Amino acid sequence: MPAKVRFVLNAEKPFKVKELTPDRLHGLFFSLLQPEVADVFHQDYKGFKVFSLFSPQLWKDPEEEINRILIEVSLLKDDLLPKVLSSYLLSEKKEFHLGGVKLTKSLKPLINDDDIVTYESLMNTQPTTKRFFKFIAPTTFRRNRIDFPFPEPEILFKSLLKRWIVFSGIKPEVDLRKFYQQVEIAKYKLHTRKVELSSLGKLTTFVGVITYHFGDIEDQEAVRWFSILSNFANFSGVGRKTAMGLGKVKSFPEKEEKEQKETTNG
Repeated sequence: MPAKVRFVLNAEKPFKVKELTPDRLHGLFFSLLQPEVADVFHQDYKGFKVFSLFSPQLWKDPEEEINRILIEVSLLKDDLLPKVLSSYLLSEKKEFHLGGVKLTKSLKPLINDDDIVTYESLMNTQPTTKRFFKFIAPTTFRRNRIDFPFPEPEILFKSLLKRWIVFSGIKPEVDLRKFYQQVEIAKYKLHTRKVELSSLGKLTTFVGVITYHFGDIEDQEAVRWFSILSNFANFSGVGRKTAMGLGKVKSFPEKEEKEQKETTNG
């Protein structure tokens, strides 16, 4: 059961964005939890983390001043949401520090109506011809031991499929490997960005938007699975270091060109 929950930390005084790094976001999240629950998140699931993080404040101008941090946590296993919520509420630690500034946690986690789904409901996704991806946080993949800052269809959907199988336990009946090369990049607007991690140096990442087109794929079951994985990406994130705030995406079906023209002309 993929689920999202958001926690808010309020600062006693404004501080600069550059004090909040991917490494520190990762550390703050674990500081919110009781040790025994934090240990659950350190488990390795065939190379994938069972959660991803995102904070909109993390990617603002480094010199901008902020007075709060929102931490969005996406969970990919059924039993984790109640554990996280109870651990957050029951933890005796109420105050934290970042760059010498005291942070106090809000006692009311934020969950929207569409933040909890089931893998079964994702399976009901209808196939769509075009799929829009917006990379909200810097994203990168790994290929031949180097950063690969481009969402090539095969590397994106292969990664999503592996995560899906690990956490849902559901394998497609169709072999998607036959169709990766038939996914067309209809259009994109991306630019690279360097992200510095204190423990790993700099990563070459990208942000922006891209539209994938599945119109040349005759197998509708394959098209349906590309749509399922696209919806799953809204919870799992994509690429490397999703547990440090990278790889956050928003994906949804893009309107057909005819519908877009009708809307514009109307």
